[in-house]
Amino acid sequence: MKRVFSVALQALLLIPLAEANLVYNGSFELGRGNSGKPKGWETSGHRDIRQSLGLVAGHRSDHGAELSCSAYRESEPAAHVMACQVGRIAIKKDQWYRLSFWSRGSHIDRHICQARLMDMRTWKSSGISVLFAATPTWRYSETFGRSTVDIPASDSRLQFWFNSTGSLWLDDIKLEPVEMEAGYRPELQPGETRNLLYNGSFECGLAGWGSYTPELPAWPGNLFRPLCNIDTTTSSVGTHSLRIEANSPEAPVFQWDYRDASPKKIKSPFAAHRGWAKVRAGQPYTFSCYLKSSKPGMACAIRMRQSEGRSQYQYTNVGTSWQRHSFRFVPESSHIWLSVGPKPGRPRNGERATLWLDGVQLELGSRPSTFRHRSRIEVALSTSQPGNIFSKPKDGIRLSIDFHNASAETQNVVGRLVAMDFFDQEVLNLHVEQEVPALGRARKHLSGILAERQGYYRFAWRQDGMSPDATPSLRTALLSPYPYSDSAFGMNHPFPWKFMLPLCKSAGLTWMRNWAVSWEAVEPTQGSWDFSHTDVSISRMQEAKLNTLLLLPFPSASWNSTATEEGKQDHVTAYASRIPGSFQNYIEQSVRQYRDGVDCFAVLNEPVYTMYALPERYGYSTADYVSHLETAYTVIKAEKPDSIVIGGIGAWTDRHWVREFIEGGGLQWCDVMDLHLYPATIPPELFEADLVQCRNLMQKHGGAKPMWLTEFGCYADDDPHMIPSPTIGDSAMSRANWPNERAASEALVKTAAVFLSTGVEKIFYHGGTCGVINEKCGGSVFFEYGGTPRKMYAAQNALARILGPAPQPIAVPLRADGVSVYGFDTGNRISAIVWSTNGEMRRIKPGPNVAGADIMGNSIKVETLEVSATPVYLTAPVAADLALD
Repeated sequence: MKRVFSVALQALLLIPLAEANLVYNGSFELGRGNSGKPKGWETSGHRDIRQSLGLVAGHRSDHGAELSCSAYRESEPAAHVMACQVGRIAIKKDQWYRLSFWSRGSHIDRHICQARLMDMRTWKSSGISVLFAATPTWRYSETFGRSTVDIPASDSRLQFWFNSTGSLWLDDIKLEPVEMEAGYRPELQPGETRNLLYNGSFECGLAGWGSYTPELPAWPGNLFRPLCNIDTTTSSVGTHSLRIEANSPEAPVFQWDYRDASPKKIKSPFAAHRGWAKVRAGQPYTFSCYLKSSKPGMACAIRMRQSEGRSQYQYTNVGTSWQRHSFRFVPESSHIWLSVGPKPGRPRNGERATLWLDGVQLELGSRPSTFRHRSRIEVALSTSQPGNIFSKPKDGIRLSIDFHNASAETQNVVGRLVAMDFFDQEVLNLHVEQEVPALGRARKHLSGILAERQGYYRFAWRQDGMSPDATPSLRTALLSPYPYSDSAFGMNHPFPWKFMLPLCKSAGLTWMRNWAVSWEAVEPTQGSWDFSHTDVSISRMQEAKLNTLLLLPFPSASWNSTATEEGKQDHVTAYASRIPGSFQNYIEQSVRQYRDGVDCFAVLNEPVYTMYALPERYGYSTADYVSHLETAYTVIKAEKPDSIVIGGIGAWTDRHWVREFIEGGGLQWCDVMDLHLYPATIPPELFEADLVQCRNLMQKHGGAKPMWLTEFGCYADDDPHMIPSPTIGDSAMSRANWPNERAASEALVKTAAVFLSTGVEKIFYHGGTCGVINEKCGGSVFFEYGGTPRKMYAAQNALARILGPAPQPIAVPLRADGVSVYGFDTGNRISAIVWSTNGEMRRIKPGPNVAGADIMGNSIKVETLEVSATPVYLTAPVAADLALD
């Protein structure tokens, strides 16, 4: 299981329900059966797949299992190399189980393996499943799953498998029932009253509140920061209320680039509390609040979102004076959150209106009780910076602490402001006292915090007698903004919210792979060209001073697709055009429209091997893609000779389609070859050999071209919306989900070091999506809700600043056993990225002209440097200075 969840899981795990391991001979100590395989185990797979299962030395034991494959047929049914245990394990529906094992692997495709307990009656998963990486050294894996079905032993199959040639070693396999409860995070902590909601009268500002809208239900995301404001001119409780504008002309615009590039102005933002309220399923609850509107009879909605189960709504009409409204419901799940806002489509005709909200309460029971603040004293931390990201290290962080006193007596609040750094080390423990008047509020401003430092910092409020989670913590970053217009880094999809684009630029994410100019978007019917929506998508990149890689993603529009009637039901634009010359015309019109502001063009996304463009499943081949690429390349160069054309299969280098592209002459029709990778969580050095082999193959077929990794996965979330967290996004994201943000940050830096040294020029992270408040948002990669930073954000900033706009790989003389070293000429100095290869501490002594920085960019002493698994930077005037003393 992921390390970041271990403490929380220990709190959730009550007792193992059985001492016995449900897996028969999971340690393989019982020897071989009559078949020669380990007792209780067998293989499964197509007859043409040559695989074997035997006994070898295990992890710290005499016996383990070795599953090997010497010949693999990818296109065959049952195309897997599998060790399995059949007919021995019975599980119960809704029971939680812990699956754990040790593994290692050799020469397995992308090092990816899977384990799953299957129901053989339906051949569906039981809910107990894990994807794991098979590295050259033994590695422990642990996952938790809740069974979705009763499975008798006779119908179960516990299976471990991979999909290539190679070898997998297994040992100490255990499947154990455990007592646990899924937790949703952040979970609102109980206060001193019936009210479960923090800051229900907004006396602590916007702390604990954000926004949601039902207008954006799709995959790209939702509102990613509060679209509401504090109002001190009217209230029903205390002195503050929350103001929400419906149909505001100043409302922000949601601008996504995939499929539908039309800008969407947010007309009906809802106010939503941060965090999940833990409730008793089947018991009645009441949500209540005071509402007031600028228009009589304004239609509003209250939404209750459940962790498991359907959302529930109540609609109400709001008058021009304060009135209490309530919503009684019976939850079906253990956790919920609620939101309130103008009903979409109201007021009619887009008329602007204002809704005020105050005195918000959620309580157990069928009727609302008198409003009470959750606690007598409430405390909130905030900053005035977008995303809490500060750009002047010498000035430090400016932070405000808000206090509200709901009692009838003056209170002297005493507590501590604590800050933890990237390494989860305490770097601030500040004693704070504040007198707060009766039924009043106070604010304390602090400045210069952690001045002269750089990096990621999380602030928390600690007060005797108060739960550590009673006050939401605050993610911040203190860093020097990236100063150049170009860099080696970008995003696949620009973020849909304008406020996030400068945050990207500050971290050195200066490139955006933009999908907006699809054929369907710019020529919806034959001859009717319309670039109005895509102009907005492209111009917002220019306004933010970001570079655009313009992707022309699909080979047809729905009106000219060669799709069969069956095919038209799905993926219609993946087929080639049926009108001769129309693809050429689409490329020509698109490049002509943007040639003054765009220098880089990519031709089709993931062709042949996926369903995006010219899929092999529909009869297309790599040669068909090369033909389309030739047409596009010729047109693009005619329109803009100095442009860069990116072509290729958009897969990893070891896929046979990439080999076919290179051997089939595809390189002559592009300036850069496109790669995609969503790697298993393994040391990035393991991919270096693949890149070297690919460059060698390119050399044999016309010369090596630069490579751009235009989709790359590197994810983690130290604040998952659910524990245990089943996924961070889709299946590709979950494969590249690191144990925690520190590990992901280290992987991000190491990947850049390895790949930029081996023919890759640029790395684009997937994918720019902004999740719904309180729910998973792995696709935002670097950001939590509100644009607040993950640890990877600060690591990305330091990486980009140190490497500069165009790092050139260079050999450096620094060599030490067990230490990885990758050097770069960054234009004005030589920089090296250094880490311990096997995770053990290594001591080196660089020369006298060498300076050092940690992963956050802070200076470190290098006279004698202890190198760990966390990368550090060494810089010197010339490469020779990086030799060891």
